[in-house]
Amino acid sequence: MTSVMGMAPLVMVTGAGSEINRGLGSVVVGGLAVSTVFTLFLVPAVFSLVMDARAAIRRPTPASAEA
Repeated sequence: MTSVMGMAPLVMVTGAGSEINRGLGSVVVGGLAVSTVFTLFLVPAVFSLVMDARAAIRRPTPASAEA
């Protein structure tokens, strides 16, 4: 969050030469935002799905338990 707020002036400030910094700031802010969403939501969700799938594979079925 602090990095995004630190790069916000690059995106919002107007004036001479700001068109160069605006592109750089947009890429940095967008990359930080997307990577934060991935880290906080996507990675734990995928990890949970993988762990549930592993548990389901290792769980004995009723037919194999009798054999």
